[in-house]
Amino acid sequence: MSVLYEWLAGLAQDGRIPASLGYAFVVRGAIAVLLLAPLLGGISHLVVARRLAFLSTALGQAALTGLTIGLVLGEPLNAPYGGIFGFCLLSAIGMV
Repeated sequence: MSVLYEWLAGLAQDGRIPASLGYAFVVRGAIAVLLLAPLLGGISHLVVARRLAFLSTALGQAALTGLTIGLVLGEPLNAPYGGIFGFCLLSAIGMV
């Protein structure tokens, strides 16, 4: 991989490609995106068909509601995990 990083860094220094591709972490991120995007795109219809996307969205909204309820009931601002966990758990049980 270091050969790839050095080659891309050389191209970036010459001005043939954007300068940000001269950094190894940007190249690793771009490779990860190029590998994962087709794979995740291929299974996305399964997530939607089984309604798993809707479950995760609903739990995200439940976490915000649990945060608000926990803070109103007096949980400390720096650790409101009880309200978040409790309301998410009750919401998940209700959805199932």
